[in-house]
Amino acid sequence: MFEIDLTDYEPLYLNNKYKINTTKGTIINPQNKLIGYINYGYKYVTINKSCFCFHRVIWQQKNGEIPEGYVIDHIDDNPLNNTLENLQSVTPSENNKKSVKNRNYDFLKNCMKNKKRIQATNITTNEITSYNSMYETSKALKINSGIIKMVADNKPDFRIKHGISKINNEKYSFIYL
Repeated sequence: MFEIDLTDYEPLYLNNKYKINTTKGTIINPQNKLIGYINYGYKYVTINKSCFCFHRVIWQQKNGEIPEGYVIDHIDDNPLNNTLENLQSVTPSENNKKSVKNRNYDFLKNCMKNKKRIQATNITTNEITSYNSMYETSKALKINSGIIKMVADNKPDFRIKHGISKINNEKYSFIYL
């Protein structure tokens, strides 16, 4: 078992039984084990039965409270790189502009390439309507797109066989065109 080098660790402002190294972007518990977990692409830590964003804890350890109206941004856009040198305080507007500028839109190519037309059949009236996409179907009939997909996929392990419209309370079945 390897030992953690405690050099450059200092007591954590939230609970001095924990230690933090802002240069490495790490936190250790009272047993000197690295802690933290990843959720939605960001690293979190639970201390005193409360959950905190890792990057906010690291930044606040050295800089104090985050100014009102500001957020903590990962300079390199890697939410798992929580070293102090990779964190900056910015306004939400600045953060959004940076995020949009650096966003990868390759997924849209696949969405457009894999866009499937949907045929909706009213189970009561047998009226058939075709839609250009799942989104269009969902919007027109006010049925969750996940329900539409499950019905259209028609997998035997799905118990969902139809969707119910919030507009007219009618049942619809779906197939891909």
